[in-house]
Amino acid sequence: MKNGLIASDCSGWLVPAEEAEEFNAEYMDFSECDCWDKYFAWETWYEDENGELKIDVSVV
Repeated sequence: MKNGLIASDCSGWLVPAEEAEEFNAEYMDFSECDCWDKYFAWETWYEDENGELKIDVSVV
């Protein structure tokens, strides 16, 4: 734990701001569309050798 945050791995979509409204509408409608898969990403949280919290993001 660092600064009240627990380091963990997360997943989600990193959608460009100009497409966010369209994505949100489809996501909230539980759309089965795979057209957003190109924006699916993993975030890996970790502490570096100095104890600083770091986040690596990789798009799948």
